[in-house]
Amino acid sequence: MPFPSKKKKRAKYSLQVAHLDSQPSSFGTLSVAIPCTILENVQKPQLRTYVVGQLARTLTIFKVDEIVLYAQDHKENTNDGLDDPTITFLTRLLQYLETPQYLRRHLFPMSEDLKYAGLLNPIDAPHHLRKDEWLPWREGVILKEEQNGVYMVDIGLDQLAKVKTQETVTIGERVTVSLGKSKQQECLGGSLCLKTTPRKEGGLYWGYQVRVASALSKTWEECPYEGGYDRVIGTSERGKSVDDPSFRLAPCRHLLLVFGGRRGLEYDACRDEKLFVQGVGRHWSVDELFHDYINVCPFQGSRTIRTEEAVMIALSRLQPFLYQ
Repeated sequence: MPFPSKKKKRAKYSLQVAHLDSQPSSFGTLSVAIPCTILENVQKPQLRTYVVGQLARTLTIFKVDEIVLYAQDHKENTNDGLDDPTITFLTRLLQYLETPQYLRRHLFPMSEDLKYAGLLNPIDAPHHLRKDEWLPWREGVILKEEQNGVYMVDIGLDQLAKVKTQETVTIGERVTVSLGKSKQQECLGGSLCLKTTPRKEGGLYWGYQVRVASALSKTWEECPYEGGYDRVIGTSERGKSVDDPSFRLAPCRHLLLVFGGRRGLEYDACRDEKLFVQGVGRHWSVDELFHDYINVCPFQGSRTIRTEEAVMIALSRLQPFLYQ
């Protein structure tokens, strides 16, 4: 009896339209700010990687648009904290997990920070499309220029997409490609669009951005959105309970949710040089920095709640208010 062949036949597939939940168009953007000291008492590199992986999944589950990593010890000429190994680790790993798997080899060279990233659960966001899934948009990386204004882009399918653009782009740059509504194309082509387009036109969550702030006060002062954040919420065990019947979340377009470190948001605010000079913690209280100052877990059993735990608790408690 002959042995079965070890050669596996390549599976045939056809592109299927991905069915994903859309986001209410009435809701704006959601940003989360956490201190870079989130890993200060996590010693093993495997555990440090796991904590960041859990944070990335939480951000994705609750459709967070922006994660801000702020430094607690503000120093001049530190390049906004980018030279801090912890912030570099956090930034690189969060960006790596947000990037679709088929683009990672183009965008991320071998790094010790990513040594244990393969052990993490994928965030499985809407823009992490499989080969047999189709949406009008895909994330891609520009590989080469065919001719003036025409580029070949890897979008995770068997064939490269031919993209025309008048914008200035570079080889190796990550882009969002609009492919149109028809998936039956002999020659895969498209055009470049903004990363916000899938959300505005299709109501789809399209991943988070990572931003580094050199101090707590910089988290809202350096807001990337026009007009800034119109609602900034601080979280603390000394805040107002979200179980209070009078608690309401006012409508807003750009919401920032701020978390403190192991010693609390009050400690972090007093460590901010600018806020300290303004008298925070001495002449006026920390809660006056925020539109709302809330306690998302008023009946906690543990003495402390870790920051990554607080993020999940807060987002789950606030979600009904965000989408009501």
